[in-house]
Amino acid sequence: MQREPVKELFRAKALENVEQWFESKIIQKGEGSLVSLNELRGALDEKVSEVKEAIKKGDRPGLYVELLDLTAGCIFALACLEAETL
Repeated sequence: MQREPVKELFRAKALENVEQWFESKIIQKGEGSLVSLNELRGALDEKVSEVKEAIKKGDRPGLYVELLDLTAGCIFALACLEAETL
């Protein structure tokens, strides 16, 4: 199987969707930081499990949502590290 190039239009759309999803999660869950690295690990482990489950089921729409959730969680974790709250 040969890898096909992903055009800039689709990369930009994915980033736009991540940004919108991230902002919706901040509105939904609030701005409170993660309190520990263990909390971070647990949150990310849960998200990765959900991604794997969607892959196992062949659920592409569900996979997209789970990847958005995982990405938003990673971005928030990066923000917490930048803010030195972890």
